[in-house]
Amino acid sequence: MKNIHTKFQLSWTNLVQSVRAYPWRNSIRSSYQTLMLILAGVAGFTALQADKLQVRVTVQNLMPENGSLVTPPWVGFHDGQFDVFDSGSAASESLERIAEDGNAAGINADFDMEAGEGQQAVLNSLGPIPPGMQVSKDFFIEKGDPNQSYLSYAAMLIPSNDAFIGNGNPAAYSIFDEQGNFVGLDIMITRDAVYDAGVEVNDEIPENTPALGQMTPNTGEDESGVIRVHPGHLPKGSGGIVDREAFALADFTELDEALVRIQVYVVEPAPVDVTLSVENRAPENGVYLTPVWFGLHAS
Repeated sequence: MKNIHTKFQLSWTNLVQSVRAYPWRNSIRSSYQTLMLILAGVAGFTALQADKLQVRVTVQNLMPENGSLVTPPWVGFHDGQFDVFDSGSAASESLERIAEDGNAAGINADFDMEAGEGQQAVLNSLGPIPPGMQVSKDFFIEKGDPNQSYLSYAAMLIPSNDAFIGNGNPAAYSIFDEQGNFVGLDIMITRDAVYDAGVEVNDEIPENTPALGQMTPNTGEDESGVIRVHPGHLPKGSGGIVDREAFALADFTELDEALVRIQVYVVEPAPVDVTLSVENRAPENGVYLTPVWFGLHAS
């Protein structure tokens, strides 16, 4: 029994070149026609793939050593209507969970109900992002899709009682221009874009403060305030966050440089090796197989 197989690397240029060079092409006329059908199938599949972009979101903590940490950030692509928060208003229950404990379960549920055709994810389920580190996640988005054109994000800064970053304007960050072309994003978050959720008093007591000693979520004295720009941590010598060596530079209001960088850009998918094999299992002196046609296509 004979096996006939060939191996392609699915960068599409290599695939087309491999098929054109395949020995069947020079055997008989029907083989050549078969290969032309293969190439037509590949071309059609490539055209389908061209409309889908592999988009990477990267969130980087730019703060110095002994600065603040960023809880695993939530990001969502939507139609420009999903509103995470409004400055000057009371925080929603979902935002409170983000700002007090870095818990994105509530905002996940809200997004599912309000932006069902969008995409969302929490980047880095392993823990907070320390200074100098970054996390990334890839999304597959249809080119120019109006239901996934805008980015929203939210994360807590720790240690803090309820400091967070996020965009209050749902239409602030579009990844496509008016013609539907991908333009990407490079967002630099500075100290004036760090918010106080107004849901917990900034007492910086360890048992009320994540990363200092808080053992259970939703602890601390309720503030019943509104969302506003964060005023900063308690001053040195008051027994608060910055009096701890590990967080001596955690007061982001004293930093002139950007604190967090969010980038959205297209990446090329890595090539995938695919082996296609044909085996004639007829007995000796049995039937022959003509060259076998195959095609790659959408389901």
